Amino acid sequence: MSAIIETLTATLQAAPDSWQCRLALVEALIAEDRIDEASAVLEQVTILPEEIDSRVMAGRAYGLINPASGFEVIDAILAEDPANAAAHLERAKLCYRIGDHEQGKRHYFSALTFNGQLSDPELAAAYDSPAETEEEPTEAAHEAEETAPALPQPASHPQPRSREEVYYPAPGEYPVITLREALGLQPAPLVDPASLPALPGLQYEENVTRYEPIHTPDADYREELVNVSLQPQPDSELVTYNYQAPDETIFHAPRNEDEIFVGASTTEDGHLIANLQEAIRRHREENESTLTVADRRNKIYSVLAGLAATAIICLLMLIIVTASPRPSPPQIVASAPEEKADEIETQVMTKPQNVPTPAALTAGAMAMDVMTTTAVSDVTMQTFDSPGVGMGDSTLGMGFGSSMTFGTGGGSSAMFFGSKSSGQRFLFVLDASISMQPHQVKLRDDELEKTLKTLRGVDYHVMLFAGGAYFADKGWGVKPVKGKPPFGPTDFFSPDGEYSFKAKSLFDHSLAKADSTFPAPKWIKATSSATRKSIKFVKDSKRFSGTDWDNALELAHLMKPSPDVIFFMSDGQDRDLNVSSILSNSKRHGRPKINCIAMQTAEGKESFAELAKGSKGTFTIVDKDGEAIDGFDYIKNPKKYKGRL
Repeated sequence: MSAIIETLTATLQAAPDSWQCRLALVEALIAEDRIDEASAVLEQVTILPEEIDSRVMAGRAYGLINPASGFEVIDAILAEDPANAAAHLERAKLCYRIGDHEQGKRHYFSALTFNGQLSDPELAAAYDSPAETEEEPTEAAHEAEETAPALPQPASHPQPRSREEVYYPAPGEYPVITLREALGLQPAPLVDPASLPALPGLQYEENVTRYEPIHTPDADYREELVNVSLQPQPDSELVTYNYQAPDETIFHAPRNEDEIFVGASTTEDGHLIANLQEAIRRHREENESTLTVADRRNKIYSVLAGLAATAIICLLMLIIVTASPRPSPPQIVASAPEEKADEIETQVMTKPQNVPTPAALTAGAMAMDVMTTTAVSDVTMQTFDSPGVGMGDSTLGMGFGSSMTFGTGGGSSAMFFGSKSSGQRFLFVLDASISMQPHQVKLRDDELEKTLKTLRGVDYHVMLFAGGAYFADKGWGVKPVKGKPPFGPTDFFSPDGEYSFKAKSLFDHSLAKADSTFPAPKWIKATSSATRKSIKFVKDSKRFSGTDWDNALELAHLMKPSPDVIFFMSDGQDRDLNVSSILSNSKRHGRPKINCIAMQTAEGKESFAELAKGSKGTFTIVDKDGEAIDGFDYIKNPKKYKGRL
């Protein structure tokens, strides 16, 4: 280890929150081609910093290991602060590394626009090339420049360094300048102001006649009113209101703004109608009473129609039941002709066969074994019934003689990310490594919650793995350690004692002691309270370093009794994977199906497929929207699923 790396490592241990020191250490390790150690330095981080500058350095550090991880961190910064010049510059570097020069140029010029002091020699050499030739301006151009009015330069954006340089803003970002401003050209006015004629002066009249409003007294206004007829509902008579002789007090009485004075009149019963509002109210009450009677009549008709339909259905069912023939009881028949009394033949017995009860019948439904025997005898025997006793597959089945059978429990089925299998014991082996992004962890937990809530009457358990592994149950977890081990934690605890792993790299872990000493847990019976506790444990768990498939599946096969189905989910490839060793170990421990789920990645698809095919399981890829893709079909035709990962 070089002196620089030793110094940076010691400094980082003293100040683990310093991303400037962590970035420098990652760059130094990559310069010496020590990629695994650089990855381990980043895997020690569980939460990104809140300070923007530190997050920009974190995005650069992740981008040096994996450009996709760098894009994720930088894009989150730009979504929060679109005008961050440092983030634009780092994204331009990432785009340049993967060959996306169009996006790289956009973000490079965006960075220069927001902060002209930033620079990068590599990007400047690639995107800041000066124009090859510049034409000499003609005399006409000089004259146009001298005669054109001087216009102010745009102050909100810096001037480009060359005439050919164009600003390319990233989508959704600001500020945005016009192409003419970016090229350094003056905006040309549509009309020359000097060519516009002068407007004549405005003339104002000094002597204007003003007219005052004329107020008409109430007495004169009443004389001008005429009789107005109000047309009521079609079923009522025409009512005429006299506007010329209204009640004198109506003008002085307080009124609501919705009331309209219409005069005085009487109804057929002799009641006085003082205004239009009361007339409308009376007509509305008459209509409501009519509608009430109609509604009551419709309800009565509906009830009678329902009763008639019910009676017809019951009658049809009674006819069907009474018309069905009753089954004849089983019989044992014996006969003996007199002329052949001396030639008694050997009896031929037919062994009764048990017929499985259909799944639709309830447990405990009685089944009947029919046995018919024909024998030659000189004695006439009476006919009698010999019913057999039997039960369905899910309960105890009984017969006579050698036909006695006992049924067994049937188990259940479970579906996880579109992968469905049946069995009695289900084990979920789930990736909990640092490389699992927060949205992937949430997607994993939500799908597990959905699956566990559907289990009833079966056994299950959940294992969380990275380099080492532990079970999602009370009393299990990672043992706290001092410092940060290079390949992740190696000491774990359980209700039955502590256990440890030997770690050679991030992808090579194994039990420190013999397999027989591993405190394998008991299966959990699937009940609503048990599954609720398991879901809460998984959601509260934290990620840790490493990715070792072999170690996790070896621990999975140590369960007693062996699982029927293993749902194995991971977001990346184990570089030291030995698929043949896993399958050989599976054959020695009950041969469970291993349903493989790749979390939003096609990396390691061949290993996933080989592991699933060798154990007669399934292979599923979860796309970026959380939908399931058939992994075997993806390998055959990857273009069919382009853009989904």
